[in-house]
Amino acid sequence: DRLEAETHVTTADELKPADRDVIREAKAELREGHNRWLRNNKIEDFYGSPIHSWRVDKILAATEPLSGQVLDVGCFVGEIAERIEAQGNKTVVGMDCLEAALKLTEARGIKTILADIDEAVVPFEDDHFDAAVAADVLTEVYDPDAVVAELARVVRPGGTLIFTVPNLACAGNRALLLTGRSPYNLEVRARRGVGHLRLFTRASFTELLEDHGLEILETSCSVFVWPIWRFSRFRRTVEYDYPRWAYSKSLARLFPTWGENVIVKARRPAR
Repeated sequence: DRLEAETHVTTADELKPADRDVIREAKAELREGHNRWLRNNKIEDFYGSPIHSWRVDKILAATEPLSGQVLDVGCFVGEIAERIEAQGNKTVVGMDCLEAALKLTEARGIKTILADIDEAVVPFEDDHFDAAVAADVLTEVYDPDAVVAELARVVRPGGTLIFTVPNLACAGNRALLLTGRSPYNLEVRARRGVGHLRLFTRASFTELLEDHGLEILETSCSVFVWPIWRFSRFRRTVEYDYPRWAYSKSLARLFPTWGENVIVKARRPAR
């Protein structure tokens, strides 16, 4: 007993105050940052920018032939969910952790559920949905593997999963790294920025999905942004202030691994 007492190693849990959870504190600060953004910006300007509107167009092209129940994880204000449901033959459920955003989603007539996908729990039974959409969600979670596995669980065999993520290897980030700067939108401090804690290349992202048994149907990119706009001297306060020539669809098609985002349409294999 004396030997055990002398060799006892104090753990972090023993030192930490019992009522404090620093990870949840950081996540709460990030949620408040999103809420501030929501209060201070115009949603129509955000979704009107090429970097986002062209991404949404790609998502809608992927959902057009689908039918049945669709889960929109990280639905935010319901812009994508509303447009998916307007395609017909689909009922959309929007899921997000921001109450203020969900109120705007509900105002569009979309069913919602308040839940944090970072907990890797979607409160539905196995095989409940015909499809799921996770647009720029996996960059903001601690464990992308757990989230992908959970989304695959609630989508029926043969169902479709559509993902978008920012591209770590986009043209602007390559230029930034070459000059010793951190990649655009990669948060090195958990309580600052918009919470992009995980960034993927096209190869690493498809590898993640395939590791969970998903079949890749299509991989693409919606927009190429000229690298100069990613340097602080030229960077605007908001992306939708950039001039129209800052973006290119044709270069995104020619050099998809250099584009701003990775867009993947996948399928859960039939049993």
